[in-house]
Amino acid sequence: MHQQTRLGPVVRAPKTSPQSFRQRVRRVLMEIYLGDQLETTEDPGCQTRRSPIHSNEDGKITLITTVTLMFFLVLICYIANIGNSIRQKMELQNAADSAAYSIALWQARGMNATTVSNHMLGEASALIVMVESLGGRIQTEKGKDYYSSDSQKYNTQIEFLKVGAPNPALAAIDRKIIDNVSKLLTEGLGGHEKGGKHSVGATIFDGKMTLKYSYTLSLIVKNACTAGILAVRLIPPLVWIEIPLTAIDIAITLTMVAKIAQEFAFLEGLQVVSGLLAKGLPAIEKALIPAVSIYGATAAGHSPLAPGGPISSGETTVNRAAAETLERLNEAWAGQKIELEMVPDVAQMTLPLAAEKEPKTSSSSAGSWDMPESLWDGPNDRFFESKLMEELQKFHRSVDKVLGGGVRFIGVLIDAISLIPGLGSGELGEAREKLNDALDKLSLLPQQPDYRNGCPENPCHHESSQWKLAKFDWQAERKSQWVRGTFPYVESYREPMIRWMQTGTGPLDLELCNAATYYTHWTNRYTLAKSWEIRSNYGQGAGRLTPRMFVLKESSPDKKGYEAWTDDDDKAEELFVVYGVAFRPAAKAHFGAPLFPKSNSEGAIAISAAMIYNANGRNVPAQNPTNSLKQLNNGWDTLNWLPPVAANEWGGQRPRNDVDGNPWHVLKGDLKANRNSQVQINWQAKLVPLTVNPDGPQKLEKSVNLSGSKLDAEVKELIIEGLKRPELITH
Repeated sequence: MHQQTRLGPVVRAPKTSPQSFRQRVRRVLMEIYLGDQLETTEDPGCQTRRSPIHSNEDGKITLITTVTLMFFLVLICYIANIGNSIRQKMELQNAADSAAYSIALWQARGMNATTVSNHMLGEASALIVMVESLGGRIQTEKGKDYYSSDSQKYNTQIEFLKVGAPNPALAAIDRKIIDNVSKLLTEGLGGHEKGGKHSVGATIFDGKMTLKYSYTLSLIVKNACTAGILAVRLIPPLVWIEIPLTAIDIAITLTMVAKIAQEFAFLEGLQVVSGLLAKGLPAIEKALIPAVSIYGATAAGHSPLAPGGPISSGETTVNRAAAETLERLNEAWAGQKIELEMVPDVAQMTLPLAAEKEPKTSSSSAGSWDMPESLWDGPNDRFFESKLMEELQKFHRSVDKVLGGGVRFIGVLIDAISLIPGLGSGELGEAREKLNDALDKLSLLPQQPDYRNGCPENPCHHESSQWKLAKFDWQAERKSQWVRGTFPYVESYREPMIRWMQTGTGPLDLELCNAATYYTHWTNRYTLAKSWEIRSNYGQGAGRLTPRMFVLKESSPDKKGYEAWTDDDDKAEELFVVYGVAFRPAAKAHFGAPLFPKSNSEGAIAISAAMIYNANGRNVPAQNPTNSLKQLNNGWDTLNWLPPVAANEWGGQRPRNDVDGNPWHVLKGDLKANRNSQVQINWQAKLVPLTVNPDGPQKLEKSVNLSGSKLDAEVKELIIEGLKRPELITH
């Protein structure tokens, strides 16, 4: 039978009193301190024995070990706090760097946007120049019935000469050719130029007048050949001379006359095409250019309606973008208790840009107030310098001398007979008038057209024409930013046109009418003229937007690339440098705060500097060249031509001969880019060390002390104290 075991009462250990616990701790510490010297008397036999804590001497703990542990504990806290301080400093500096670089980057974008605007204005102006140089402002404004006395004189001479021009051996065919060609030159296609009236100027007008000159010269030669053939037929022994005279006559018809007709008809077609293109010019000049100008002015931080003055503080595109970026950066760094500010304040920052000065509009000012010249001197037209033209002109002078001398002799006889009493003065007077009229018609050729200036009665520069180019100081205009931004594009666009006019493609060339030379000079003139007209708001009336290109501050046309800030660090800092300031309030040490009190109860700052610069570089001569044909290789500009810069200054550049002479490439847009007009927009931002001067960074100090600065008082105080020791705040 199982016996149940009975459990006795639970015996609990007595609680240890606080006094007993303190005694035990004291005893342990005494054992540690005294070690083997500690004697115990608790044994009933009063025998001395060693403390149990020292019964095993392996790994003995000594006082120095404890002190060492305490030292290393403090050292660990110290190192941890240093590491934390370094981390905080790096965070603070990174925050300042991010603010400075981000804001400078927006400024660089603003500079690039302004540079793009300048180039767009230059390209738009070049398109206007290309079209107006063909037909002039008279065609753009649809002027009609411009009368040219020279043109009418040519018409009269042609009508007079065509009667005797047909070859006797081929009278029917030759007369039909001469009549049709004469009608084409005197009336134009459809009769719109009948009576010396014209509705076109510039290159096309000069080309037509040159063809009339050449055609009149050809008719004189044909008349001489016809007269020679009729004369030798009366003298049987000289009949054989008819063969070479007929050959010369036929050659003139098949070469000169046919070529003149082909080119004149093509000029008529070019007049129609340029007239259609001219319809789009008002949209470019009155809509596109003002719109691009508004974009450029806004990007530059200037009022579009008054480009000379800046937009109100903080309202520019760059200011708003910078303010938004700074706000987002503050949000990103808020977790680290970092506050970011910019110096100068984002609302007060401006780009180092100024609107180009308006041109002079009063002739009372000094300057070359006249129609702009074209400084390009060649090549002269090959036809006018050819041996054929030289012989034709010699032949004409001989004919004019012989026939003119004979007619003048007859005139002298009539005048002498009219003095005899009793003879009918009325009949003699009528005969004298007819003789004078014949003499005028025989003095057929006016002065050969000037290959540079063209016909003096061209409506684009004749004094009595309402469509003539305005007189302005063209010598000053040639170095304006607008011309420098336009002329390289004009050169690029006109090269295939000029090449085509010189050499042609099949029968579609304009070599005989000298169009290539005229077009070169008219594009040169119109580059200056349109630049001045657009910049001065010529003919647009009051209250209209005046377009402007923008240049770097303190830059002028004659000192471009040699501004004061290129040699003055303080001015360069003022224009191109911004500062980011990061502030963090003072915080307790993370480890052992009682041992490591705050070294600066006001907090800590980090300052970072960033600058905008042009990565194209700057490589200009030591001395400013006065008559350079190339624009300076200067990237610090608002026209960033591809380095090394090949863009030409306006003036005496010879058109290239290695381009494709097919204008269809211009229309298709696949023409190989001209190196002279290639662009590399390259304004960038980068962090830079703070400028160390005896008094610290000048711009930073000035901006901090401004009454309008939005920096907190404690941040200002920290910056001012730091500027006293600039070597402590550089990095």
